[in-house]
Amino acid sequence: MQGWMRKGLRFFEEFTRLCHGLEPWHNLFLNFYIMRKPTDLCLLCCNQPALKTNSHIIPKFLSVGFLGPKQARRGYDLSTERDNHRVIQDSPKENYIFCEDCEKYFEVLETSCAEVFKKWPEKLEDGQYEGIELAEGMKVVKFTNALHEIFRLLIYSLFWRTHISSDDLFNHFDLGGGFSENLRLELMYYNSQVKENLKAKILEKKVEDFPFAIFTASEFIDETNNFLYASDNKKPFAMVIDKFAFVLYQDRGDIVPREFSVICNLSSDNTQMVVFTKEQWHKIVLQGMLKLFIEVKKVKH
Repeated sequence: MQGWMRKGLRFFEEFTRLCHGLEPWHNLFLNFYIMRKPTDLCLLCCNQPALKTNSHIIPKFLSVGFLGPKQARRGYDLSTERDNHRVIQDSPKENYIFCEDCEKYFEVLETSCAEVFKKWPEKLEDGQYEGIELAEGMKVVKFTNALHEIFRLLIYSLFWRTHISSDDLFNHFDLGGGFSENLRLELMYYNSQVKENLKAKILEKKVEDFPFAIFTASEFIDETNNFLYASDNKKPFAMVIDKFAFVLYQDRGDIVPREFSVICNLSSDNTQMVVFTKEQWHKIVLQGMLKLFIEVKKVKH
């Protein structure tokens, strides 16, 4: 057990080295949609006018904690392409990318899963979730009573929405045309504005299994030191969203090292998350990403 977990830690150290910005570019899809209008079609259903404004790319419940208390939210948008920084008070939002129905669908996914992210420590403590101790202070938490298929759809939506975003923060992130369309079609099949209708569709057809993994920490040295980041790496696709990190694979064969499969969510039968110690999170995620940002900025200047 300790051997493969050490490989897992080395994987994350390598992951931070891979998560650097290559030369900036917008793919043709994003260029086409940068100046969207309310008469444009929704990017999910491709059928209804995209009338919604201020759509969060990343759900708000996941992505604003690092900005501090609600009354005094403040963060910085850093870029390797400029010397100055932008002050921000919210996570990225965009206008005219979704219609009313598709926005409501994402809300159904988010409200169905928010409690898992917000209350997993309490549910672990009272026995609703199962915790398995691993080597080096890490553990796996199994969400034994979660809505696994809906949770999987939410994870797909995080990556797909980041892919279609034209915000500068995500301009390196690209799922590729084939995989992004696979995710869009999968999300669209279950498109429902009511949770019960969503559950009925899941009973009709099993959600496609694209492997993914989730990571967090049992506690944080300083919660306001966290950040949002989407890597331009493609095997796996990866994002850090405040207190959580996510990786997504197109296929099980892309999982390296192979032992890493043990902590991935390979099917809709269960959902689990790896929990780091606060020191591991700080070293691997925070310090690793900051070091890379500085290195890339030096190269480009």
